[in-house]
Amino acid sequence: MTLWQRQHQGSKIPKKDRAENISTGFRKGGIIPFNNYVVDASKYDPQALRRFKDATKNPPILMRAQLFHQEMKRSSD
Repeated sequence: MTLWQRQHQGSKIPKKDRAENISTGFRKGGIIPFNNYVVDASKYDPQALRRFKDATKNPPILMRAQLFHQEMKRSSD
């Protein structure tokens, strides 16, 4: 991609290549198809990862947090 940009300064990326670039980005990022393991767990903030794991182990807590967030959003409107 960088090579193409250097060789075609000021040009737009052809439409046929845009879709491929977008798809590749989503695939490498583990978004589509979804892949939990694209980013190594050591790269995450340890506290955030712990909170995420705790929330997914105990769905009722997660649901209560979502309801609380929705209620706070409604009250701020």
